[in-house]
Amino acid sequence: MNNDSNNVPVVLDEIEGLESALVVASRRLDRKRHIIAERDRVVAQHEQTIVELRHAISEHERVNIEQRHKIAELECMLAEHQRAIAERNAKIAKQERVTSERVHMIATIAEQADFVMSQAHKLTTMATAVAAAPHTLAAPGNAGPGNAPNTVAPGGAPTSDVALDDAASRTDDDTGNDMPESSHAAKRRRPNQQALEYMDPFVLIGQDVLAEIVRHLTGRQLVPACGESRRIAQELAGLEPFTSSIPQRTRAGLSELAGLHLLRRSDVDLETLGSDVLRWLGLAEQPGAVVFGPRLCYVLVTLGGIRLERMTGAILDNIFRSIMGRTLRSLLVVTGSATKNMSADKLCSLAKAWARKLCDFVVEDGGIKRLQKAATRCNKYYMSECPTDANGNHCDPTGEVAKRVLRDDSNDSTIFLGFDDAHDLEVLCKCFFAIADNDVDEPTAERLRQIAKN
Repeated sequence: MNNDSNNVPVVLDEIEGLESALVVASRRLDRKRHIIAERDRVVAQHEQTIVELRHAISEHERVNIEQRHKIAELECMLAEHQRAIAERNAKIAKQERVTSERVHMIATIAEQADFVMSQAHKLTTMATAVAAAPHTLAAPGNAGPGNAPNTVAPGGAPTSDVALDDAASRTDDDTGNDMPESSHAAKRRRPNQQALEYMDPFVLIGQDVLAEIVRHLTGRQLVPACGESRRIAQELAGLEPFTSSIPQRTRAGLSELAGLHLLRRSDVDLETLGSDVLRWLGLAEQPGAVVFGPRLCYVLVTLGGIRLERMTGAILDNIFRSIMGRTLRSLLVVTGSATKNMSADKLCSLAKAWARKLCDFVVEDGGIKRLQKAATRCNKYYMSECPTDANGNHCDPTGEVAKRVLRDDSNDSTIFLGFDDAHDLEVLCKCFFAIADNDVDEPTAERLRQIAKN
């Protein structure tokens, strides 16, 4: 009994301990339930987010499908436009071909008409000379059908067809009066020498070039039948003085531009063109380099029907030295080989290949701006990379800087020289570097020949 009473406190203590443990366990259980509830809430949020994302994805897929349909429709429209453009280009090409054929036909008819008129005038003059002769005698045995009488001049000597032709050529076209010997000689030489100062300005300068100049000066289209266009054409051809409607400095430049007909001479200095014309043609002066004037190149090729293939070596030599050469002296002068050291024959063959590709390039749409931008980039790169001598002048004795400039695709240097292939450009540069020293290797020369053929 006493033992039981002694164990009661122990049991109570154990019960209190168990209750405390139960309270602690209950609190832990509550915390875990709270954590589980929080996790359930987060899971619910994530599930809601997943549902929203799936909805957004489906919406994006729907938009993408619509956009694909629109792209397909636009591609169809683009194909139709391209087909229409191709048809229009074909029509334009056909019209240009027909126009070219008509122009050629008109030119042929004009030449034939001029020949017929000259022959008619000669026959008229001969008839006048025969009628004016004081005596016409029939030589014995020559009179009769099929035998024309010989004409006797005032001195009594018979005149031949050659004499009559000479007499006719010594007679003025309009008055019939005798002309001085110098005028007679000039008249007889004029058709052979094609004295450009006596030609129609639309033939002398070329109607396309005139149209460009008239549009630049007046903002109007060239109309051959219009008095103003005809007057400007006469002025540009050097047949009439310039009017006061054109600024003085521009008149001075255009007066020299009108002298471009002297291209048929080998001693022309194209660098004497007026500053205004130089700027308009794209020959803007820049430190260390000159941007090649694509419009001037186009004028040189089209002026008066002149073609590079028909130019003599001396003329090409002069053109290349005065214009192309100035650019090359800034970008392509290497190992002491300047353009002035090149022979006319080598320069001629090389200039034809280069200028032909350049001319084909600059007439493209936007080609002039791309050419000028490329030239500016090449010039800046060349000036930044090129060392200077004691006088502060840029010096590139080995030509390595020029080679790097022309091989750097970022400078668009292939566009600058009008070549489509960087390898062609490198070959051409190698030829410029080596041609003066006569050490062009055969593969390079063969590649240049292929470039010239194409």
